[in-house]
Amino acid sequence: HTVHSLPDSEVTCNLEFPPTFGTLPLARAHLLPGGQFWLSAHNPRVRAKTLDGRLVDLGRFRLPHTGEEVFVTGQYAHDPKTGIVAGKQLYVCSRHGLTTRTVELPIRFHLVEPERLDELLKSAGLKVICRFGNYDRTEFNQGISPFFIVGASL
Repeated sequence: HTVHSLPDSEVTCNLEFPPTFGTLPLARAHLLPGGQFWLSAHNPRVRAKTLDGRLVDLGRFRLPHTGEEVFVTGQYAHDPKTGIVAGKQLYVCSRHGLTTRTVELPIRFHLVEPERLDELLKSAGLKVICRFGNYDRTEFNQGISPFFIVGASL
């Protein structure tokens, strides 16, 4: 019922350019009635300040379903000519002070404003049902949240 497997680098890398227009309708096509589509995206108003190749602390967040805490860092470079950001993110999960897993992911994305993402989801036949400002489901604040997590449904 729910699609969780499209990271923001797949969806928002070239969201404004063909052939990526088909990504959101494709996600919609995989949803059953009552299903949800979730994705995370970088908040341009906050993230644009950290796209200079420096290692950036993105925060510590509690993962409600596992009881773990995740510490997220990232390193990004923005190409002003293409508008594409490339880099990496490191996720270190822990429980009771002990590391349970570490994941490093290559990142490539195109910054997209939340309102524009809402429009693209709507044009794909999806409606936004919620938006969070981090993994512990804190309310999204466009002035301070480094990224946002969007839930959408049919």
